[in-house]
This record gives sequence, structure tokens and C-alpha cells, in this order.
Amino acid sequence: MTPVEYAERYRNLTIHASGQTQNNVRVEIYRIGKPDDEQQRLWQTLREHFRKEQQKNARYSLTMRLNGSEERFDSATKLVKHVTAPFWGKGSPDDCQITLTVAVLLGRTTMARVQTYARNHLGLDCNGFVGNFIWHERLQYPWFLRPDAKDVPAPAANIESIYRWAYGYAKTTGTLVNRAEDINPERPYIMALVDDKFKVIPGGPGSRTGHIVITQPKRFMAKSFTWDSMGFYDLGMAQKNAYGHPALWLIESTGPEMLVGLQESWYAIRGLRNQNKELVPGVFDVYRGNKGSAWRCRIVPLP
Repeated sequence: MTPVEYAERYRNLTIHASGQTQNNVRVEIYRIGKPDDEQQRLWQTLREHFRKEQQKNARYSLTMRLNGSEERFDSATKLVKHVTAPFWGKGSPDDCQITLTVAVLLGRTTMARVQTYARNHLGLDCNGFVGNFIWHERLQYPWFLRPDAKDVPAPAANIESIYRWAYGYAKTTGTLVNRAEDINPERPYIMALVDDKFKVIPGGPGSRTGHIVITQPKRFMAKSFTWDSMGFYDLGMAQKNAYGHPALWLIESTGPEMLVGLQESWYAIRGLRNQNKELVPGVFDVYRGNKGSAWRCRIVPLP
């Protein structure tokens, strides 16, 4: 899948539970940091469910339909990573589907209110989306292999470690991006926010808030925002130097917290110049179409 196709999975979940089906359930709002109390309540309910059922039948397993096939889980432990990750903003589409199915099966919500439950409690942060795409799509790890934070480039890994993983590949293959001209729009890239010293901000506890986004391959403008042959011209965008640069289509999970979420837009790629008006190699001043503002970042291709 491309990044946009992968995002559509979050926007089109199918939940089967208690003889009912709900299509087009969406998990897409921005959620970062410590989850709310519902995560612990659901986990406690799940453990209690297994305890009671396995007292009656030691071979009991919880069966659910996941992406067209039946999956069986014979302990709460085998579900713990799947049903906690979406509350932290780190869940894959499969994790979100499992969590919502379990919530309906165990009475934490109803099928009629499953979308409300998803919006109130689940979501994605930026490296949650990018990390899951890389882990499950680029590296092709199956849905049931849920990585830990130490498993780079996992969704719970910090932004700098994901960037460094991709940077190592780019350095080895000679595909580092030092100028906008180095970008091949046929392939996907990640962009990572940098600090005043041009170092990638890792994010997470004890760090400034970082950000990471991913590009959609084969969607490119040679000159940003100048496609309107009728002469449309936005003075505000012109003053922000948004016109006439190479532009890539981006998808990201972005805040403010618990408000926005998965978004797509054009990013205009501009070289960053230092006080001497010289281009800074490998650092870019990018105009973000969905925000109407700029940020400084590094760009690296995905393996």
C-alpha cells in the first residue's frame, strides 16, 4: 500500500461483534501521550472475562472476525498489546479493529455507539502512523507481530531513531537528500522536524515536541500552487513564499491534541539559507499547505 492507501484503512474499519456489523468506522484523530481511564477499564474487563470463562472451560478462547478471517485468542495476554496501543496513539488499523471489537463484545460500548467510542478514546500520533506504515507495509511484518519501542522503526520508537534508521539506508545507497533536486518523486520520503541546531527532535518524554510525516510517491508538483490557468493568486500565500517550489503530497497525523488527526496536503520544498544566504545542506524550510505555515526539517527516503 501507499501511505494514503494505508491511511484509508484507519478511515474504513469494519467491526464485527455480537452478530452485528458496522462499516466505515474511523480512527483518525490526533492523540498523543498518556491514555484516558478507559484503556485500563477495558483491559481489566478483558482479563476478568477470560478468568470467568476459563473457570467454566479451561480451553475457552475469544473469537473475532478480523479482515475477513476468524482469529482466536486463548488469553488476555495475547491481546494486551493490540488493545492498549490505540489508546496511546500507536495502534495499527488491525489493532484499532481488535480494540473496538473487544469493546463491543464486552459491553464497554455498543455497535451503535462504536464510532463515538473510537473518537473519545482512540487515535494516532505522528510516529504512530508513520511507524505502523513502515513496520507493516514497507517491512511487511504481519498484523499480529506487535513491536515494542526498542524495535526501530516501530510506531512507539522515537522520531529520531526512525529517521536514523532511514538515514543509514540512504547513506549506504547514495540517496541522501541535500538539495531539493535530490528528491525522486517516484518514491516515498519521511520528513522530520529539526531544532535550531538542525538536529532531528526525537519527541517523547524529556524532549521538545517533534514531528514526522511521510510523502505519497508519484504525486508531485514541479512548481507549487501555480496550476490554476485562470490566474488565481493568493497574496497571503505569495507573502509566505509558497509559490513556485517543488512540492510533494504529504500525509500525517497532526495536532493540536485530540482535534485534527490524519491530514493530507501539499508541502512546498524550499532550501533553507543561513545568515550568509548560503543553502544549508540537508535542511529545508517547508511550507505546509494544511497549516499555512513553515517548518524546518530533514528529508530522507524510505528503504
